[in-house]
Amino acid sequence: MLDCIFQEHSAEYYDIEFRCLQYALFMCCFFQLAGSFCFLAMSWYVLEDKRKADQAIMDNTAASIENEDEEDNNVIDDRDTVPIVGNVSSVNSNRMPDLVSADQH
Repeated sequence: MLDCIFQEHSAEYYDIEFRCLQYALFMCCFFQLAGSFCFLAMSWYVLEDKRKADQAIMDNTAASIENEDEEDNNVIDDRDTVPIVGNVSSVNSNRMPDLVSADQH
């Protein structure tokens, strides 16, 4: 076992080891280039899809404005209705003195 570790290697062995390490280094660069190209290609599709989505939003907004003009006669005014949930902070601040005074007794 120790003979393998401390064995003298030939020049050919070191040349092969150097080539293996060199290929490993170049493979990392190749995969980085391939990944960056894929990222760039996907960004083109994202920009195109964003443009299509913005156009669809503009079309839907224009259609909803046209429908809104037609339905203006059927609008219910709900400004005078009471909200379901009131201001929570004002409710808690009104109850706080009652709780403090009950704890003191």
